[in-house]
Amino acid sequence: MNKILIVCLVLTVTTVSGRQWFHDVKATSLNPDLFDQLVGKENHYMIEFFTPWCGYCQQMAGEWNKLFNHYEEDQETRNDVKIAKINCDDHQRLCHSHDVRQFPTILLYKAGNKRATHYYQGWRRFEEFRDFIETNASPQQVQENKQETNEDQVSAQQQREEQKLKEKQELIRLQEEAVERQHREQLLLLQQQEEEDRRRRLSQEQMVLEAEKQQREREEERVKKLQEEQNRLNAQNNQQEQTQNQNQNNSTNDSVIMNQINQVLQQTRSIQHQIQQVPQIQSLVHQLKVNLDYTIQKLDIVEQYLKHQNEVSQSLHSEIQNLQTEIKSLKTGSHDKQNEGNQQQQQNQQQVKPDQQKKPKQNVLPVEKSFNILHSIIFIAVGVCIGYIFFKFFSRKKSPSQLLISHDEVGKSN
Repeated sequence: MNKILIVCLVLTVTTVSGRQWFHDVKATSLNPDLFDQLVGKENHYMIEFFTPWCGYCQQMAGEWNKLFNHYEEDQETRNDVKIAKINCDDHQRLCHSHDVRQFPTILLYKAGNKRATHYYQGWRRFEEFRDFIETNASPQQVQENKQETNEDQVSAQQQREEQKLKEKQELIRLQEEAVERQHREQLLLLQQQEEEDRRRRLSQEQMVLEAEKQQREREEERVKKLQEEQNRLNAQNNQQEQTQNQNQNNSTNDSVIMNQINQVLQQTRSIQHQIQQVPQIQSLVHQLKVNLDYTIQKLDIVEQYLKHQNEVSQSLHSEIQNLQTEIKSLKTGSHDKQNEGNQQQQQNQQQVKPDQQKKPKQNVLPVEKSFNILHSIIFIAVGVCIGYIFFKFFSRKKSPSQLLISHDEVGKSN
């Protein structure tokens, strides 16, 4: 940044100082119009091409002022040499037209010449400048240049007239060419317009086709969207139906679940009721235990009683056997008597009728039949006694307190 500032300051100082030294130089300042009017006539011109920012130009300013004083202000010297200067920053085109590429550039234009005849390359001092002019631009050349200029003026006038004719012819030719060019341009414009119209028509047709294509695509997309919307609505309807069915199923399931819950509540209530009745059940269980103990004791008593009855039945059976033996002995005696009676009956059968033979049999009761009847009567009596005992024993209904009392009594009796 410091270097940039220093450079900017140097440039500003040089530009300011350049302006100051440039204005102090006494040479004639030329522009393109003055250059055309003065240079190439009767006088020789020593011209400096410079720029305000050129340091060498600034250093040469004093020597250039001396040269100007020597040829233009001193009356004893020649009057045919003119000292001039051209600022190339202000007149770049003029400088480029004379092939000026570096600064300072010093050129000598001899009388009658619009182009530079000599290029100065020596030291930039007053004596060197003066010697260069004296050797390359002598006064005789000025007179010769004057004669040449007169002849040149005549020839120039003729050339001007010829040039005017040529210019007129050229103008006519240019006008004709301009007319032809205009016709060609018009034709080209018409062709271009036709081409543009054709392109425009093609583009319009293409745009119409693209618009139709886009319209078809939009219609297809709209149809697709409608189909998708219809499918979506159908799917929604199906989902709604499914949800309704599910809701119905859920409602039925809810009703079933509620029934189950009610049943569970009833069961819990029953269980609670049963839990409340647990003490009663425990008391009943205790009573049942007591009753079972009492029944067990009764069964022991019944078992003893049955044993006693079995002994009695055995004694009765022994007595019955004794009776049977006695009956058999009686039967053997009666059998002998019966055989005798039978013999008598056989003798009398031929004489007695069949009806008369049957009557004695009905009136007579054999001994065997009477024994069977007696035996059955005895067994019936025993069975009736046993059944009566069991009936009396199990038909009695007592309270738990009476059962406990009877149980205690049985325990005491045992």
